[in-house]
Amino acid sequence: RVVYLTAGIDSQRNRFEMYVWGWAPGEEAFLVDKIIIMGRPDEEETLLRVDAAINKKYRHADGTEMTISRVCWD
Repeated sequence: RVVYLTAGIDSQRNRFEMYVWGWAPGEEAFLVDKIIIMGRPDEEETLLRVDAAINKKYRHADGTEMTISRVCWD
């Protein structure tokens, strides 16, 4: 049912919290993933892990791969 993935990232002093939502027709939404990345936002290693999470591939029920289409980062 999901045709589109979005993510919201909340920046904290010691971590990033990312929620991935799957969207189906009729604006129906499903929480697909919650990722917590520990580390300071001014450290390159932490930002590389956030980047990897944004680019993660998700497998649809029909076997196709999906990626996050839009990100809102606070």
